[in-house]
Amino acid sequence: MEKVFLVLREYQGTLILSGEVELDETFYKVRNSDIQRRVDGKEYRGLSRNQICIVIACDQSSVICFVEGEGKPTKQGTLDTFASHIKSESTMRHDMEQAHGPLVEALRLRSIVYDSRQIKQLPDS
Repeated sequence: MEKVFLVLREYQGTLILSGEVELDETFYKVRNSDIQRRVDGKEYRGLSRNQICIVIACDQSSVICFVEGEGKPTKQGTLDTFASHIKSESTMRHDMEQAHGPLVEALRLRSIVYDSRQIKQLPDS
């Protein structure tokens, strides 16, 4: 995965999404050798430092993805990652993740929010 992101860094460095932009996160577990454990020896659960946060955004013509860090996305991390990659006053479709708020405000985006819990209940087909 690291090699993929090295290639993407050059390619997507100048891409700017516009119009209707969709943004979402996905998470991957860190390598077994990198897993951090609590004092009692158990792994951290949920969206913890043992999960890599990959943020993906797209418009009608381009897709960009970045590693935002470990665990849950942060307001500052999302703003830093996408502020130079989304055109001001575009429309952004996104879930209810609180980290998206400062990005929406800073770029004066029209925000269309959906509840991802409802989508998870739909059949894959």
